[in-house]
Amino acid sequence: QHLPHIAPSQVSVGDVVIYGPSGGTHHMCMVREPGPDPMLWSNGWEGAPELIRYSTEKARQGSAVTCGRLMAPDPVPPPLPKVDPFWEWLRWRLGEGEFKGHGFDPAYRPKSAPATIPKTWWDRAQKFIAARKGMTQ
Repeated sequence: QHLPHIAPSQVSVGDVVIYGPSGGTHHMCMVREPGPDPMLWSNGWEGAPELIRYSTEKARQGSAVTCGRLMAPDPVPPPLPKVDPFWEWLRWRLGEGEFKGHGFDPAYRPKSAPATIPKTWWDRAQKFIAARKGMTQ
């Protein structure tokens, strides 16, 4: 009921062939090879999976057939990169990046930065600024 229905002649690899009256299902196969008489795979018994032609399974099931197309899921967005609190604080301190024009502005101070900046951060910041100045000379 929730899949887009397609004609048996339109099936492609991975589509489902559903056997049973409209709105009901008593068996289902998936398409392995499309064609005039598609090859299906079935998990309907203990010796399965079984490869079987569409025409053979339709004769065996003796009921109405509905073909459905499985839709690809929506893509999962990539995870957001972790923000390093030191670099976020330094960009704010220098008024760069997303803090351009707002350096030192308490209203824009990153929430990730600790209330008291550790000495190691000050040391790192000085080394970074010195190294960056050295690159431009």
